[in-house]
Amino acid sequence: MRNINVVYVYLDPNESHALRRGDVRIVWSASPVPDCDLYAYVSAYSFSGRRPGPQVLVQAEPVVTQPREFTCEVFGQFDHVLTLLDALDGITPQVGKWQFPVCKMDVKSEPLPEESEFAVRYPTEGRRNAICMINGYKASAIPGELYSRRVEMALWFHEHSDIPFDVFGKPAFVGLPNYIRSLEAEEKRSVLAGYRYSLCLENCYDPFWSRGYLTEKLTECLACRTVPIYLGCANIEEYIPTSCFIDYRDFEGCEQLNDYIRGMSDRDYQSYVDNIDEWLSGGGLRAYAVSHLYDKLTELLADAVGDGATSMWRGESQWQSADMPDEPPTRDVDADGSLITWIEMNRATYWSWDYLTRASLDDCVESVDAMRKTQALGPTLHDEAVPDKQKSTRVSRLLYLGVQTVPGDSGGEFDYNVRNFLMDWRAWPDIDVHYFDPAARAQASGVAGMSEEAIECALGGNFDLVFCVPYARGIDVLHDTMRRITLHANTMMWLPYRPDLFETHSLPWASCVDRLVTTSETDYRAFQEAGYGDRVVQSQWAFSPSTYGRVRAKREPMVMLVGQRTDVRAQACEYVASSGISIAAYGHGWGEGRFLPLTRFQRRFSESAINLSLGSRRRVYEVTGSGGFLMTTPVEGLDDAFVTDAVDPDRAEVVVVHAMDELVEKARYYIERGKEREAIARRGYKRAHAHHTWTHRFADVFSKVGWELPELPPERSVR
Repeated sequence: MRNINVVYVYLDPNESHALRRGDVRIVWSASPVPDCDLYAYVSAYSFSGRRPGPQVLVQAEPVVTQPREFTCEVFGQFDHVLTLLDALDGITPQVGKWQFPVCKMDVKSEPLPEESEFAVRYPTEGRRNAICMINGYKASAIPGELYSRRVEMALWFHEHSDIPFDVFGKPAFVGLPNYIRSLEAEEKRSVLAGYRYSLCLENCYDPFWSRGYLTEKLTECLACRTVPIYLGCANIEEYIPTSCFIDYRDFEGCEQLNDYIRGMSDRDYQSYVDNIDEWLSGGGLRAYAVSHLYDKLTELLADAVGDGATSMWRGESQWQSADMPDEPPTRDVDADGSLITWIEMNRATYWSWDYLTRASLDDCVESVDAMRKTQALGPTLHDEAVPDKQKSTRVSRLLYLGVQTVPGDSGGEFDYNVRNFLMDWRAWPDIDVHYFDPAARAQASGVAGMSEEAIECALGGNFDLVFCVPYARGIDVLHDTMRRITLHANTMMWLPYRPDLFETHSLPWASCVDRLVTTSETDYRAFQEAGYGDRVVQSQWAFSPSTYGRVRAKREPMVMLVGQRTDVRAQACEYVASSGISIAAYGHGWGEGRFLPLTRFQRRFSESAINLSLGSRRRVYEVTGSGGFLMTTPVEGLDDAFVTDAVDPDRAEVVVVHAMDELVEKARYYIERGKEREAIARRGYKRAHAHHTWTHRFADVFSKVGWELPELPPERSVR
């Protein structure tokens, strides 16, 4: 079975459904279904990034609504585009025409009657000699929009005509005196069938941008045998007989239209209805069946796999309901607001609706000309050449790219990287630091939209350095974005150690930036083996004095562990507790009320006699930098950073444990010996502040790559 996934982001997840014809299954869903053979996105705001197989954009919005959807920026992300516009049909080999269906596409809708039953289902007797308009209240600044014309015409008829004019739809037409109410989707035909006429204005009218742009607004009127007053498709006569509708272009304005309708005899009106009936009985609506979209998508898939659509259909002529493919189970959001779960379930779309509205008609014309000239969907209009001048190695203006507050995280507080990296950059004298938040912008503009905004920010600011801390797909700038920024400014990326995601998360960034910093010896070797040795620098974790510092608090005779719950940590806590020592654990997974915001770390570190760290290199620096007493398992880089009790008990700055029994023994020992414990904590605090702030790390890394930073004043100098 070949699966074609039609993705429509506004589809209710509960309305997902599938249809089958032979060996081809069409799957409708609000977000991409894994492992399909072709993905088709109904409008660009449904796109959430490339997947295996052909990617198809199905354009359902006009240029006045989503102008950016008609640019190379968007077209270039797809293998094929199905457009409503005759003017774009065939402009490149990848662009073809489709026809907007008369029924709703995204859910199972009421089927149209047989061609012989239209008159019985929608009789004209007893209808109001009135006009209805069924549209939503919208606006656009793009030339050719008809949103404002709808309001003007509705208001004119209300104020100047004795012909009733009723307005329905949502969003509501606030302030329009003849607005009645919103309609549910299933009500539309019954309302249309109660009126003789319907003002049927498409979203735009333009000799180029509305040529071929014909939607269900007109065909659904005809299906209900309601006479349309039409304006929209610039070449409508090539699609629908002009005898089936009143063409608004034949009138100079509302006054002439009003006179025409008022003077229409019953015989003339019936003539319109008879012409509609003739068109319906001749199968006129068949060209607007949604099955044509499915057929076109099948043909595109067949071309991609070297098969024939007819062969795939196995002689079957109709699309019929089918079972949905098996989907992987969806994880529920953890009770403590697990961050990775939120990211998995709420990936940002590639472009938001709002972002796609932010373009001009000139941008669209430029893209159409470029596609016509290059015969490609995505000419590299924005890929500037490498500048002639050398990039400066001295940093005085810095742009920080990093998440401030990750949506869905418990507490909504600032992210670790902002409270550490960014805080120390901002504390560095003579560096002008600017900030760009990818997560916030992705929520407003989509991932690709945010990435374009990041480029504008980076290139417009004349920065010496763009310092980036990536987080996760759906929040980070796109890889191509970082490559383009790197053409113009020095770029450095700091990658925390994520061993399970090296191939999928860490490695792809290596080709995007000038310098990449890792805190892991394992990752450093892996980057070397992958051929990126000249770009990668190994460093170590640190802490920011602006975030962590000594807090005067009474030490409780207990052990505290801060970190996400794991089996090893849970077993250690149980073992310590079973030995009669008081222990408390905070972090994701430990239960309700145990999530610990970053802003409370340092107080907790100061309130407990012993801070236990099991496998966390980052915690080593946070605890010591806060003046806490640290007991830790061996971790990479520890012996180079601090004096441990195993090396020199008299000068120890941290205490190391290797086994459960040793942990319990040393915990008892140091809980009872406060002076000895506090002496170790003081030495650890002094070492952390003298050698292990992020300022120290930056200075060390930049000296290794040959980039210059402004000098620090003596009180902040690197020692």
